[in-house]
Amino acid sequence: GLRGLHKDNIVDNPRLDTACRSLSYAVAKSVNPVMGKLALKYLNAKRLKRWAERYGFNKTIPFELPMRPSTAAVPSDRLELARVSAGFWHTELSPLHGALIASVAANKGLMRWPSVVREVVKADGSVETPAPTQGERVLSRQAARHLAQMMVRTTTMGTARKAFNTRRGRPLLGGMKVGGKTGSLSRNDPFLSYSWFVGFAPAQNPKVAFAVLLGNPAKWRIKAHTAARMLLSRYVDNLKKAEKKQRKLALRQAASPSPPL
Repeated sequence: GLRGLHKDNIVDNPRLDTACRSLSYAVAKSVNPVMGKLALKYLNAKRLKRWAERYGFNKTIPFELPMRPSTAAVPSDRLELARVSAGFWHTELSPLHGALIASVAANKGLMRWPSVVREVVKADGSVETPAPTQGERVLSRQAARHLAQMMVRTTTMGTARKAFNTRRGRPLLGGMKVGGKTGSLSRNDPFLSYSWFVGFAPAQNPKVAFAVLLGNPAKWRIKAHTAARMLLSRYVDNLKKAEKKQRKLALRQAASPSPPL
């Protein structure tokens, strides 16, 4: 099994089970049966639901704008438990929440709640800047580091490799590595193929976390991971322009004559 997850994928069969893949490989390549079988070995429905709620499912996420909660109903049936562990059915997720989940790996295991308010200007003209949220501990620092490394493999050798590299393997974003996770689901009436990509960048020192969700008809041009790379490319260009402007300003100030004492 690879993309789907069926009953025979979670049944041990010594005659067929001749390959062993790691969780890291499964995350990068989206090998769902590996994630499903590992979940059945180490988790149960109660424990998986508890972890989902640590990530913000089944609760209202603090935000200045109304936001419908993401839901996770974890069944006890073995096949359905394996499926929900690999991302199939029984859950609903908003793109904003997807970005928050990706940010946990980038923030060394902390979930920081989102905000769109930069400052508040009061009637008297005074300005108040809201304090940034401290964040809630979801993963240990070590677990978050391992997860981030797995997500980087998605863009270097996994399901998003072609979106972030040329055919010859040259990174399209230069030296900036990206961590991410792809996902795909579809509906039939009307047909839409949904592609997900959540991630963070730069992987070496994360500054942004993001989520892209695209619903494509039967005839499509790009998937979510390609759209994410295009957005990050614009982000890199804007950073370069800001740095160039800062250098020019520094040179101009250095060349200005010092005022007399």
